[in-house]
Amino acid sequence: MMDRLTEKSILALNDAHKCALEYKHSSITPLHLALALSKQSDGLIPTLLKRMEVDLAGLIAEIEDNLSRLPKVEVASGGQIGLNNDSQKIFIEAEKSMTSMGDSYISVEHIFLALLKSLKFLKEKIDIKGFIKTLEDTRGSQRVDSQNPEGSYDALTKYGRDLVELARE
Repeated sequence: MMDRLTEKSILALNDAHKCALEYKHSSITPLHLALALSKQSDGLIPTLLKRMEVDLAGLIAEIEDNLSRLPKVEVASGGQIGLNNDSQKIFIEAEKSMTSMGDSYISVEHIFLALLKSLKFLKEKIDIKGFIKTLEDTRGSQRVDSQNPEGSYDALTKYGRDLVELARE
């Protein structure tokens, strides 16, 4: 399964690992994944959440608060930190989302959808149907069939110019 992660998904997993080390946690939890995805610079998840008018800074603060409440352990340097059972379930659910969306790789949106379904406080803050609608509007008919699909989403907005708007100005 891990060989079918997109570049941004791998980056998020690495960031979640760093986060677990910083917080002195013994494993990577769904909270670490949620924080990593929410903080990804130029990432799809922060873009989608902003379009949904979700208070991203507030969401990140709440995730960090929840992380600070988890038990801390001293991990020896070079010690192995892996996914806990809940995080493994997230990736299984993300793979299901990938398949149902007709994609070939597990992307950040698949992981975040799985997090939305499993983390209660996320469900309370973010409407799953609204997230899916915003995702569909952004993705259009594109599928995740490479390891860097996020770069091609919303290309018109990123690289195009609204000539009508320019004429008005």
